[in-house]
Amino acid sequence: MSMTKFYVNPPVNSVVGTLPDQASADQLLENLVSANYPKDQIVVNSGKKGLDFIDPGGTAHGLITQLTRSFQKFSTGVEDRLLSATKQALLDGKFIVAVPTDGSEAQILQVQQLISEQGGNEILFYGHTTYRLLEGW
Repeated sequence: MSMTKFYVNPPVNSVVGTLPDQASADQLLENLVSANYPKDQIVVNSGKKGLDFIDPGGTAHGLITQLTRSFQKFSTGVEDRLLSATKQALLDGKFIVAVPTDGSEAQILQVQQLISEQGGNEILFYGHTTYRLLEGW
């Protein structure tokens, strides 16, 4: 699992979802690797470390991140809603997974299905300049 930093901006061309527990995260990782997704590019966050890594308030990663979070909060509010949901999921003991794709609809749907099969929800796709809510929102 990679800990590639995406605390300022979400990972581009990635499907992100919330998983209920460690067992579902482990099984998803196994299924993704079996489906030829590179293990070292998949990001899984949980608990306080995950919360610190994602840094919803931007306070742990400096001024640029704080400004970005302020912009996200006041632009449309959707980004702030997504960050709040991520923060709450991590506080509730859930796992957040980000899976890079090639951006094709086939890969987006495949990863969405694999996350869903492990009890995942709040699944979305982050493109280059936009996002798409896929499930559970």
